[in-house]
Amino acid sequence: MPHLHPGCGPLRRGQRRHSAQGAHTPIGQRGQLQHAGNGLLNWFYPQYCAPSGRSTRGGLGIVKRLLLAGGGTGGHLYPAMAVGQAWRERFGEEAELLFVGTADRIEATAVPRAGERLETIEITGIVGLSGWRKVLGLLRLPRALFQAVGIIRRFRPDVVLGAGGFASGPTVAAAWLMGYPTAILEQNSMPGVTNRILGKLVRRVFTQFQATADWFAARKVRQVGNPVRLDQLQSVDQREVATGPEIHVLVLGESQGAQALNEGLPAAIAAMPEALQTRLAVVHQAGPKRDLKPIEEAYGQTRAKAAVLPFLDDMPQRYAWSDLCVCRAGAMTVTELAVAGRGAVFIPFPLATHDHQRHNAQELVDQGAARLVDQSHLDPQLAHTLEELAQHPEALRTMAQASKELGRPDAARAVAGELAELAGLGA
Repeated sequence: MPHLHPGCGPLRRGQRRHSAQGAHTPIGQRGQLQHAGNGLLNWFYPQYCAPSGRSTRGGLGIVKRLLLAGGGTGGHLYPAMAVGQAWRERFGEEAELLFVGTADRIEATAVPRAGERLETIEITGIVGLSGWRKVLGLLRLPRALFQAVGIIRRFRPDVVLGAGGFASGPTVAAAWLMGYPTAILEQNSMPGVTNRILGKLVRRVFTQFQATADWFAARKVRQVGNPVRLDQLQSVDQREVATGPEIHVLVLGESQGAQALNEGLPAAIAAMPEALQTRLAVVHQAGPKRDLKPIEEAYGQTRAKAAVLPFLDDMPQRYAWSDLCVCRAGAMTVTELAVAGRGAVFIPFPLATHDHQRHNAQELVDQGAARLVDQSHLDPQLAHTLEELAQHPEALRTMAQASKELGRPDAARAVAGELAELAGLGA
């Protein structure tokens, strides 16, 4: 029997929802973007609450429906997509997915491009805003909540997962109010305000770091790691690092590039002894909107071999090539490094909400898998760190092994399994 919010009664057991053969108009064909309808809903009418027997029989068998809410950044969206992929792997043709996000962020293009359905709600972030912008953001919350209720009522999921981002809060809250099983992903070491609130409502909190558990009730927490695509980083060649004459350095500035890294890396290498510079081979992802010429010219003043690229679309191969990564410390980057088994020099983005990148980086530093350099002390700290690691390749191998021990490549399957259990679809 599913949990029902107080005041809500179940629909008739076995009541059918639309299927592939039904006459009900679908919320959107796969690969299409639709927007939720509007209108006030009566919260206390039974038809708006989670019905018994939500999984219904379609043309292929019992349909297992998973609703994934969130996005805004790749760090929120891609773990959700990985869980969705694992759900399809688990249930095959009986699986049905729906993503809920916003119309102007990464999910608006990435989800339809992946062949999945997306509905959107009107919501913006309020953390970090002040004055009238914060007031406007707060005023949008009730509308977003009602839109989420409409989406959930039409889709009738078996379980709802919030992955973080603007759309996650209203959608998970609406699902909880309607009596649906709910869970959240918390990818960072320090959770944001929204997930701290949702953590009090949901039945499961999936975390990557041990320290995150301190923010939530222990009975709810499952430390499974951060989900990654099953067909991506698990294929990274697990060669031993730093065994050749060259040291391969992969520089990642996140999706838009990082000016501090674009300027700081060539300068740090230039400050190293020339004999060590000649041992470095660098692949530097500078960002698609960055001017590459000044970065290339800066590397040209060094003795290192360097390739400067706007973006990288072959990350498994790049991780396999690398001996060391120099990068920000977003949750997805930290996860990929651990799954790939590569050590890192983290330079956390100093303006990240709640300084979460520093907390993420510190988790790996404490385990011996990384070094941390503060952006305000790039010169000379970064040069000293790179020089030390170049002189002691055994330290790179130790970091890589420590990183690999932290990696959890089966996180997506673990989350999908827990969600199936929550929904009463089997462990």
